[in-house]
Parts: sequence; structure tokens; C-alpha cells
Amino acid sequence: MSSFPVTNEEVDQAIGLIAESCPEHDVASLHRNWVKLVISQPNSKNLKERRTISYAADKIVNYLKWREQLNISKILQNTSNRFKSDLVEQCFYVYGVDKLNRPIIWERFDNLDWNNLNPKSKIEFIVCLYESIFPLLFDSPDSSPQVTIIAVSDRISYLNAMRQLPFIKSIAQMFITGFPDRLARFLALTSTIMSGVMAIMAPLLPRSLKTKLEFFTRKKMVQHLTENVLKNGLEDLPDFFGGPLVHPRFETFSAMISELESCLSATPPLSR
Repeated sequence: MSSFPVTNEEVDQAIGLIAESCPEHDVASLHRNWVKLVISQPNSKNLKERRTISYAADKIVNYLKWREQLNISKILQNTSNRFKSDLVEQCFYVYGVDKLNRPIIWERFDNLDWNNLNPKSKIEFIVCLYESIFPLLFDSPDSSPQVTIIAVSDRISYLNAMRQLPFIKSIAQMFITGFPDRLARFLALTSTIMSGVMAIMAPLLPRSLKTKLEFFTRKKMVQHLTENVLKNGLEDLPDFFGGPLVHPRFETFSAMISELESCLSATPPLSR
């Protein structure tokens, strides 16, 4: 989905509207390039037109209120030890970049302990994961301000998925309210579970998000990842897709983010 040009004056106007709606928030802390990104997106009702500044400002205001509701600032102060087990579990983590230098977030639902899942704690972990990644994307000149998500969910039971549907809805809600316009692509494996979940979720998703969803059989996913997604092709294909790469089990957020910083600064994107 293409974006439209945005002037500095329009960014200033949006920040002014945000300040009026959230006087308690320090709008100076908002990254101007993110505000610009949100404004630059197409109008969901007419993709040939850009969003209005007021609409973009409202999306960011909703994000700030959502962030306050979840008390994210406090959660982020204690990521060093609290989420070690979540990282080792290897269900949600960032590792590597795609061909446009966008970080890849791996969502390996097959690794989740569905019977002992604490949805609130897991959602807090995932939010912290995203919140730790996004500031880097506007500081690296060769990186994209968006992420690619690859979801592995073809081997979980339908019963588990339906029982934890509110948890799955909360993950989708992150990108509707929490992180508007920061998702570039969502690639997932087709399965009975995914089809059932999407049938329930589809009415809740905005058009701008639906256009970013792509579904593949396992065989087609391997081919697509190798040829069109992974930065180094087959060399970057993980072992759980039959490739040679074994993803590390990070024990701290800092180790995971350091690895991402190395990836972002190592080489420029292959194409734009």
C-alpha cells in the first residue's frame, strides 16, 4: 500500500491536535516520523486519497489512551527479568529482517503452552516486544518504520484456539488501536484453525489491516519466504520450515534488541 507526501507543517498541525486532546501527555516525546507515517496512509474509504490530518491525529490519540490504559510505561521499566520465560519459550520474538530491511516478528503459536496460558501476562509481553522494537525503526536510516509478521499456527488444536479467542483478538487489537500503520505484512499458514479464527475476526478488522494479510500452505510459504521475503533467501530460512537456520533463544530483551540493531545496521535493503 503506497503512502502520500506529508509536509512538516502538517505534522505540526497533527501534533497540535493531539496536544489538545491529550494535554496530560508530553507530545514532544512523539516521534515526528511516526506521526508523518500515520498521516501519509491512504484513506480506507478511498485509497486514492490521503487520510485527513484530524483522522490521523485521532488514531494517535487512541494509541496514547490505550497505552495509558495498559500502563505500558510501568511495564517497560521491568523487562530485564520479568519476561525471561516468555523469551525462552520462543513464541513471540523478533529476529532478522526482510528484503526491505523490515524487522521480522515471529509468532509461533505452536510453541504456546495453551493449557497454562496467562493471557494478560502474555499480552503485556507482546506489547513490550513491539514497544522495544519500534523506536529503532525511526533511528536507522536504512530501515522501514514497519514490521513483517510471520505466524506459524497450523499445528495447534481448534479447541485451544477457540478457548483462547479473546487472547487472539487482543493481539489483533494491538495493530488496530495500539500500533496503527506499523504492520507492513502478516504472513500466516493456512489451516482449519486459522480459517475459523479469521471468520470470526474478519468483521472486526479495518480494511487497511485486511489488505496486509497473506495466507499460504506450508510448501508455498517456504517458497515465498525464500524467494520474496527473507533477506538472504534460503540461508535465512528457519529450521521449523525445513531450512538451515536455528533461531537463538534470547534470555533478555536487551540481547534480542541488540541483535536486531546489528541486523538493521549491517546492510541496506535490497530494493525499495
